[in-house]
Amino acid sequence: MSAEQFRSSGDLFQAIKESAGLGRKRSYLDDSKKLLELKKAEWENHYLQDCIPDLPTLIVANHYSRTPLMRIGDSFMTTNDSLVLSAVITQGIPKLSPRRTTWLTKGNLSGPLSRFSGARKAQEAAIACYDLIDVDNKSSREIYESLQEAISEGLNIGIYPQGRIGRVLKKPRRGIIGFREKTEFTGFRAVISLLSRTGLPFQIMPVSVFQQSGKYQAIFGEVLIPAGKAKDLTEEAMRRIALSLPRKLQGDYRK
Repeated sequence: MSAEQFRSSGDLFQAIKESAGLGRKRSYLDDSKKLLELKKAEWENHYLQDCIPDLPTLIVANHYSRTPLMRIGDSFMTTNDSLVLSAVITQGIPKLSPRRTTWLTKGNLSGPLSRFSGARKAQEAAIACYDLIDVDNKSSREIYESLQEAISEGLNIGIYPQGRIGRVLKKPRRGIIGFREKTEFTGFRAVISLLSRTGLPFQIMPVSVFQQSGKYQAIFGEVLIPAGKAKDLTEEAMRRIALSLPRKLQGDYRK
């Protein structure tokens, strides 16, 4: 089925599963644009910098949901809001970076959606087609190797530090999805620490996303060049996300 024949997001998801079954890769940039069209989503991108250094970038965004209570899984592929959110962010990246973007995600769905084989298969297909980084039930060593490979290939990496979808900004969860081993740093901080351990250059870009008058607003903030402790970088990235959110959505970072 060609892109022009997609009549619904269901058609697109079916095409993704068919591609995975045939071992074919797909462009997440192209598919996310088509998803937004099929969902009739409206969005605007705003940039606090006109250009950024040409480096692999850790894209750090709040896991925004339009609804105050959303408790059906942690992965960006598990809910309508999460799908659209990641698509909006992905569409905004090329203006600043020509590099391909991958995402940290969870292959083994939890929560109510784990009961539906269709959702699980769609998640597995997306990971295969887009080379997403599956962190489910992985040790810190395995995740380190995946991050090192992505950075070595010059990719951008997207992550939702909160570890859960929600309306207001929350402190990052302790423990990235799938970490089995106890490490000195956990959660978002662990990802920064593991990336720093590769010795390869990268930068951190905070992205703040919310809805205003029915339209998604994505604000791409000023990049951070990693220096100092992972704990301090974590707090600064989250602080910058909060600063570009409406005050009522700043949550744990509201002052």
